[in-house]
Amino acid sequence: MFGECCFNPGDLKVTMGTGSFWDINTGSKVHVSRTGLYPLVGWKIGKDLTYLAEGNASDTGNAIKWAQDLDLFTNAEETSRMAYSLVNSGGVCFVPSFSGLQIPVNDPCACTSFMGITSSTTKNHLVRAMLESISFRNKQLYETIAREVNVPTTYVRYVLCDVVQGFL
Repeated sequence: MFGECCFNPGDLKVTMGTGSFWDINTGSKVHVSRTGLYPLVGWKIGKDLTYLAEGNASDTGNAIKWAQDLDLFTNAEETSRMAYSLVNSGGVCFVPSFSGLQIPVNDPCACTSFMGITSSTTKNHLVRAMLESISFRNKQLYETIAREVNVPTTYVRYVLCDVVQGFL
């Protein structure tokens, strides 16, 4: 957060790599969560502590890597083209939960799954459903932070790895 210049309460940093991590600067106040956000010390300068609240979704890049290992595509750069080749996922849904589902669901036993597969489902439908699920999980994280942390978002800094650029 400090290295990304998120110095003020309400500054938000989104890191998407292996997982998705949302950190919001809560200033001098420790946030006590009702849904699973966890408090962190951001930094200390002199006697002043700056706190953060963090939420995560563990399986962002992991899901993309898994799909690549299954030969749904050769490299992650293909995923955007595949997703945009369709108007929607054809009713296919994906639950990215190799490590369970974190906030706001908080179900460590949730299983990764595809639903809605039919005989007309293609690799492109599967990939689009995966990308949409990552987007949805990030939307859940944003909505949880917005609802629970009583600090308006003032600045957003995104740090994205190669596997999640493009469609997302």
